[in-house]
Amino acid sequence: MKKRRVRRGPGSANGFADAVRAYRESLVKYRQRVIERDRGVGAKDRSDQESLGTPRSEPSLDGAGSNGGQHPLTPRQLEVAILVRNGFSNAQIADELLLARGTVANHLQNIFSRLGLTNRSQLAVWVAEQGLVGD
Repeated sequence: MKKRRVRRGPGSANGFADAVRAYRESLVKYRQRVIERDRGVGAKDRSDQESLGTPRSEPSLDGAGSNGGQHPLTPRQLEVAILVRNGFSNAQIADELLLARGTVANHLQNIFSRLGLTNRSQLAVWVAEQGLVGD
């Protein structure tokens, strides 16, 4: 009887589960910030800053703050980006997310365009800087 190899590393189920967990945690943190902002939590701090003439800075997941604190990527694009950060190939990403390989390539092109990046390495660094995946 032939032995089956156990997949380990970027293509393993544990690697995917860790990526999904990190993604969910980042979304929860983002949603909490949006809810707090919308409910006016910290309004006293904002009014104090405004009365002192100090510009208010909102936390932003995109690192640039160019879009009012909203994340520049869709949830699906974030999933793809996290898997790229974890070392998945396009084929592995397609298998994990049940997508066609061409769809993964399209997602990556859209991600690169939105973030002003040119390759997977830059995307991996961006994901790490956003705290979407632990090192």
